[in-house]
Amino acid sequence: MLGKVTETELSESRRLHTAKVAEFLSAITRALKASVLYPPEGSIPQEFKRTCRERLEGALAELEIIDLQINHKEIVFEGEEVSGSVSGEVNLAELLHRDGIRMLRLREGITGDEFERFFAVFRAVFADRNGYQDIVNLLWEGDFDSIEYEAVDELTVAEVELGAQDAFEIPDAVYSEAILAEKSIYDETSAEESTDGGLLEHASLASGTGILLAEGILENIQRFSHEESAEIAALIARDQEITVEFSAIDTLFDIAVAERENAGFLETCDTLDSMFNRLLTAENFPLMVYMLRKFKETSASLLEASRQRSERFRKSFHRCGDRIRISRLTEILNRSESEDMDSIRSYLEELDWSAVSQLLWMLGELKYFPSRKIVCDLLKAKGRKKPEIIAGAIYDTRWYVVRNTAIVLGEIGTDKCIQPLKKASEHEDERVRWEAVSALCRIDTDASRGTLAGRLNDDSERVRLLVIRHLSEKAYEPAYEAIETIVNCREFEMLPPPEQKELLKALASTGGDKSFEYLKKLATRRNLFRSETTKRLKEMAVNTLSRLEGEQVDRLFDNWMSKRRGDLRIWASRALTRRQRTRNSGTTI
Repeated sequence: MLGKVTETELSESRRLHTAKVAEFLSAITRALKASVLYPPEGSIPQEFKRTCRERLEGALAELEIIDLQINHKEIVFEGEEVSGSVSGEVNLAELLHRDGIRMLRLREGITGDEFERFFAVFRAVFADRNGYQDIVNLLWEGDFDSIEYEAVDELTVAEVELGAQDAFEIPDAVYSEAILAEKSIYDETSAEESTDGGLLEHASLASGTGILLAEGILENIQRFSHEESAEIAALIARDQEITVEFSAIDTLFDIAVAERENAGFLETCDTLDSMFNRLLTAENFPLMVYMLRKFKETSASLLEASRQRSERFRKSFHRCGDRIRISRLTEILNRSESEDMDSIRSYLEELDWSAVSQLLWMLGELKYFPSRKIVCDLLKAKGRKKPEIIAGAIYDTRWYVVRNTAIVLGEIGTDKCIQPLKKASEHEDERVRWEAVSALCRIDTDASRGTLAGRLNDDSERVRLLVIRHLSEKAYEPAYEAIETIVNCREFEMLPPPEQKELLKALASTGGDKSFEYLKKLATRRNLFRSETTKRLKEMAVNTLSRLEGEQVDRLFDNWMSKRRGDLRIWASRALTRRQRTRNSGTTI
C-alpha cells in the first residue's frame, strides 16, 4: 500500500510540473503574438510578457531545470507533450525545429535582463516574415548564462520529407505611421500645455488615438482565443480611459516638485486641486484615489527639503476629505444602493483620521444601509487614534447616528469609549440603549461591567436581560448587592419569568455562598394560598441552588431527597439529574 501511495504522489507531482511548463509555453506564445500585433512597448504586449516571465520563474522555482525536447510538431517535457500544433496558434515547436534546435534547457536564476534578451530572440525570429533570422545564431550571440540549447547543423532526409512549410504567417504591423506621428505631436506640445484644461484636453486626444489603434487591430483579433480577446479588450479599455490621465497627473506633480519659482509652484498646485474637483464631478474614483496617494506621498517626500511646500500638498490632501467633497460623495451614494461601492470605499480609505468628523456627518445623511456600513467600518479603523472625536457624536440629536456611534465605539473598545457609551446607555430610545449595552459587553473590562451594573433597572426588558446575563456569565462580584436588592424587592414577583430566572442565576454566580441563605429561604417559603407565582419561584430557587457547590448544599439536597413526597423532592430530583447531565457533557448549567 505504501508503494502505491508513493507512486500516486509521484505521478501527481509529475502532472503538476508538466502543467507549469505548459503554462509557461502558452504564455510565451501569447506574448509573441501580442508583441507583433501591437506596439512592442505598449501596455498590452508588456502585460503578456510580464505574465510569461512569472510563469517561467514559478516553474523554475520548483523544477530548477527545465529540459525541453523539440520535435517537428511538438515540444516534450519529461515524456509528456506540452506544446503541439494548434490551428491559428504560434507553433513554437516548428519555429525551433526549423532552425535545427533539438533541445532547450532553462536553468533557475534567469535574470530580468537575460529574460528580455531571450524573449527578443524569439520575437525577432517570429516577426521575420522572410525567414532571414536564424534562431541558433541569435541564441549564440545572446551569450546566455542560464539558457542552453542543442542544435543540428543540417536537416536529415527524414526531416526534409516532413516538409519545411513556414509555421506562421505574420500580418504587417497594424500601428501606422500616422498614429506614430500623432504621438510625436502629443509629445512636442505636452510641455507647453501645463494648465488644467490643456492636460485634460490631451487626455481626450490620446484616448482618441487609442480608439484608432483599437479599430486597426480588429482585423487581427480573430487570431486570439476568446479568453485572450477578452483580456486584450480590457487592456485596451484601460489604456483609453485611464493610462494617459495617470501620466498627466504624474507630469503635473513632477512639474510642481521641480518648479523653482514659488508662484509657479502654487499655480501648479491649484491646477492639481482643480483637476481633482473635475474628477469628482466625473465620478472617476480610481484617478481620485491615485491623486490622494500622490498628495500624501509628495507631501512626505518634501518634508525635509521644503516644509512650506510639503504643507501645501498636505492641505490639498486634507481638502479631499472636507465637507464640500464629502457632501458631493454623499449625494452620489444617496442616488441608489447600486453605486460602485468598492471604488468609493477605496477613496474614503485613503483619507486619514482628520476626516473622521466629516464621516460622522456623512453617517447621518446617508440613506442606504450598504453605504452606512462602509462608513461605520471606516470609522472603526480611523477612530482608533482619536476615539474622542467619534465620542462627540453620542450627543447627536438623531437616534440612528447615536446608535451607529455606539457600535463603532464598542468595536474600538478602549477605556476612552466607556464614558460616552455610558451616556448612550441612558438614551431615551431603546434601540440606542441596546447597542450601547451590547458595546459595553464587547469591551468587557471591570470598568465596563461597573457601568453595566447601573443598567439593571433599565425600562427595557431585553436590555435588562442582556445586562443580567453578561454579569452572570462573568461572575462579576461587585454586582451582587445590586442584584440582591432587586430580588428582595416586592416588584421582583411581578417581573417576567425569564428575567426572574436570570436574576436568580446571576445572584448565585456573583454571590456564591452569600446567595445560599436567600435561595434556601425562597425555596422553603410557605405557600399559603397555593400561588402559582410563588410555586414557580420556589422551583427556580431549587434549580439555582443546584448550581452552587459545598457541603451545606449537598446536605440540603439530601434532606429534600429523603422526603417521601412533596414538591421539594420532585424539584430536587430534577435539579440533580440536570446537574449530572450537564457535568457529563462538560457544559455549564
